[in-house]
Amino acid sequence: MNELQTENEKPLLVVKYVWWRVLWRLFMPYVPGIFMFYGFGGYFVKENNPIAYITMYAIMLFAIGMTINLLLIRDFRFYRDRVEKRWFLVGKRVMKYDEISVGLTYMNMKAFNNRTITFAKRIKCFYFNTEIDLNLVSKKTEIKIIQFLADISHRDIAEFQKNVEIYPFHKGAKTQPILLEKCWWLKSI
Repeated sequence: MNELQTENEKPLLVVKYVWWRVLWRLFMPYVPGIFMFYGFGGYFVKENNPIAYITMYAIMLFAIGMTINLLLIRDFRFYRDRVEKRWFLVGKRVMKYDEISVGLTYMNMKAFNNRTITFAKRIKCFYFNTEIDLNLVSKKTEIKIIQFLADISHRDIAEFQKNVEIYPFHKGAKTQPILLEKCWWLKSI
């Protein structure tokens, strides 16, 4: 499919985060986490240890990056052959279904509730992830996403109702497992 056909194709499913859930997620845990970690960081680095400072600022920058990412997400678009994550001002990330694995995480605890769908694309020995936080969409949209993924991958919907990694995403897809000899840091293991 050429670039012009790709741009004119209509998505089969468009998923947008619910604004008040995004607002709640910003204030719990990202924004307070940034200030709390910065405030407590001074207490933990009393000895002027440079590694402690680097770690403190790296974690704080990661939290700021997650906050900016959450604010810039426009939507997720599902097509017949790919999923796109679109951001305001930044562009989009395209992942083709025959090149990805899908991981589902359901963690329901009183203090921490995490439900995500992760699309992971492997390039050499590295993974590039696109995640949909199911806590930030409506329940009806969550059901549509799971039904769509089951239909497009030719799998049973029950496979998408539990913690699982689906590799390859399409049944019968010709994807290659990770070749450990190409990963230089795994040679010593």
